[in-house]
Amino acid sequence: MKYESVDEVAQWQWNIIELFDGKSPIEDNVLVVLFLNTLKYKNIAFKIKKDQFLVLDQDFPQLDFLKFCELQINAILRLWNIYDSKGILKLLDKKYDADKVLIEENFGELFEILLNKTHLSRGRRSGEDTLPNEISELAAKLVDLDNNSKVYNPFAGYASFGVHLKNNVSYLGQELLPNNVIIGGLRLMAHDKSTEQFHVEMEDSISNWNSNGDTFDLIIANPPFGYKLSKNNYDVRYAVTAEDFVVDRGVEALKPDGKLIAIVSGNFLSSNTNKSTRKRLVENNLLSTVIMFPDNLLTNTSIPFAILILDKNKQDKNVKMVDARSYVKISDSNRLNRLRLDSKKLLSEVEETELSDKITLVSNADLKKQDYNFTVRRYFSLDFEGVALSELLTPIKSNIQHVSKKESFNDKVKYIGIKQLKEDPLNYFLNADQLSLTKHPNQMRLINEPCLLLVNRNNQLKPTYVNTTKTGFFISLFVSAFRVDFKKVDLDYLINQLHADYVKKQLSGLYSSLYILSKKDMLTIKIKLPDLETQRSEVKGFKEAYSQEQKRELDLFNKIHGLESELVNQNAFLRHTLAGPVSNILDTMQNLNAIIKEKVALDIPDVLDFKRSDKHIYNLGDYLTFLEDDIHKVHQTISKRIDAGAVIQEKDLTPFDVVRFCQQYVQRIISKADTEFEFDLQIDESSLMDKNGKLIYPKILANRDLFKDLLDNLLDNAKKYGFQNNDQDKIEFFISMIHYESTKSQFMILFSNTGNPLPENFSHEEFIRKGGKFGDKSGDGFGGWYINEIVKRFNGDLHIIDETGQEGLGVSYLATSFEISFPIHIEDEEYI
Repeated sequence: MKYESVDEVAQWQWNIIELFDGKSPIEDNVLVVLFLNTLKYKNIAFKIKKDQFLVLDQDFPQLDFLKFCELQINAILRLWNIYDSKGILKLLDKKYDADKVLIEENFGELFEILLNKTHLSRGRRSGEDTLPNEISELAAKLVDLDNNSKVYNPFAGYASFGVHLKNNVSYLGQELLPNNVIIGGLRLMAHDKSTEQFHVEMEDSISNWNSNGDTFDLIIANPPFGYKLSKNNYDVRYAVTAEDFVVDRGVEALKPDGKLIAIVSGNFLSSNTNKSTRKRLVENNLLSTVIMFPDNLLTNTSIPFAILILDKNKQDKNVKMVDARSYVKISDSNRLNRLRLDSKKLLSEVEETELSDKITLVSNADLKKQDYNFTVRRYFSLDFEGVALSELLTPIKSNIQHVSKKESFNDKVKYIGIKQLKEDPLNYFLNADQLSLTKHPNQMRLINEPCLLLVNRNNQLKPTYVNTTKTGFFISLFVSAFRVDFKKVDLDYLINQLHADYVKKQLSGLYSSLYILSKKDMLTIKIKLPDLETQRSEVKGFKEAYSQEQKRELDLFNKIHGLESELVNQNAFLRHTLAGPVSNILDTMQNLNAIIKEKVALDIPDVLDFKRSDKHIYNLGDYLTFLEDDIHKVHQTISKRIDAGAVIQEKDLTPFDVVRFCQQYVQRIISKADTEFEFDLQIDESSLMDKNGKLIYPKILANRDLFKDLLDNLLDNAKKYGFQNNDQDKIEFFISMIHYESTKSQFMILFSNTGNPLPENFSHEEFIRKGGKFGDKSGDGFGGWYINEIVKRFNGDLHIIDETGQEGLGVSYLATSFEISFPIHIEDEEYI
């Protein structure tokens, strides 16, 4: 049978690749097929021998690279059955000959289709080795190279940049991982790049940076985001991260008129860690362009990133700042690729000299005034017409009060944190005299006068005026205090403007992820400021409009509330039936625990340290504790004569380290003897880094027991209704922090399972409705409702994703994902 399209050929070859899934990683199996295809395409002779599998003839260009490939491929083939290896290779060989014309006319496309299928099979991990195609293409075309130009690409990955370069240049890529070296080299050959001019070498781009000491017309790189360099292992001079290193060393390796393109994390643009590097770029007039991209455009991390263009022969003193958000659209593609960049339009407009609301010029002097901050959006807000807050507000100076546990200090004080500040533009007064005494953090500031309070982090201001004080009060370090010049601004008007969208837009340009906003930056925000009489007139109109809107919202709430009824789902019979046996189990467990600790341990002192095997983490003492905790919980739940909804509401919420909790939860599950599925925990560490590149562990305000119930129910749902009870069953647990541009950062978990998707037409409402059942394998209609109630209790959001549909990742093995997000807890907020 001959195929009609290259897609059909690719699918047939992919089916062959999947036959060997499990004998070796699927990426290795792909290498075999890509290598064989390339040999046939380039007419490189090879033989299949029983003892060596695959042997190349010696008469071909780039001998060293292909012999390296041969060694790696044969190492993979040895994992396969020798009969299968020979059979599959001959079958692929024969099939190639049958569709030779079709394949060779579209070989580059066939290669990319198979590579893309490999990416999809890896899900979110795919972005670790390669950028989305439109971004790598954009970066490679930002510089127009002359014939015979020399290009250096450290951290080459799959040689994505090299593929998009013109054939009349020479290209040297460096990559550390063997499989990536092979894929990169074969990919260049598939796109007909000359084997004499385009090379990928297996090198550490840091320790073997530019090993030949050449100079280049273009250096282009995508170094690992936030990767810290150890001065004990590398000669890095003053570079702190891989991004610093590429920028610093790259400039030295450029020809006098050379250019450098670096893809860097959003952190690089504003963090203190990289500030000295940014300063050198400005002072030496090397920075030509900064193109900043939004969150969630990359597959393996949620953080924003940017493309920097450095020009060693730059003539003017300006930097082109490009906000690429408007060039990114939501597509109908799968969720892994749901955001698509219009790279052609962006490239066209970047090359134009005309400026717009997306592209502006910033002088080196202005960059210096902004403390060498390269965050693009802040330079659009600088052009806003209005009066800066610095002309209306005066910061109140107050020393930080440090309180240690050993010091004699009042246990409770009048304290104002973020949580106490107002979000209502009409109800913004706070009477300090009426504040109740409360617990406080170890660091705070004392304020002794009326003032305006503004939040200085997390993309919010929450303007609140404290109008009375007799004894003073304390404020959080995340809150700034100001005196207001009432001769220039009406207080009602000021508060109203600080809630306006145009102020929020300026604010989003000044903020970077979780970072604290300095008072200096805060005071650069501008507001529209007519005369006082006009201000008061506008406030009157605003209050009337706001009052009408509040009335409409109240009417709508009453209407909805009247249609709702609380569903109480108590099963008295079940409770009474289980109460006795559970009480007996608890008593038995306590006696068993006492016997082991008080009797058995006398003869075997280390009995509680016994483990099932050396591979297991938990010992007998751990398991006894786990068992007793679970029995206590079941006993308490059954003993209560209240509905589950009330139980959820009764639970206290406290801040806790959710990342480590999830790590421990997964470890405990996979250590169980009856765990017959794969549990893959993936953590997006790039999104969990602070502005200095340090890994942080965010906290959420939640209840540990309920959070465990949440994960237990998600897992139980997958095992009961998703898994097909074969060796392919898998849970993929992805953890990330999402940094939205105008709201608080969110902690997100994606809990995905393989197997059967949710029944067709099974809606989100059906899943979360108490007693809702659907399909042949329906449960008691309680689990989905319980999951949703816990998420709501933690002020989170729940979304159910059919991975087999358009909204999914496009990963063939996944069926259903539960996407759950929670607000990040700020330490200050626990003080009420």
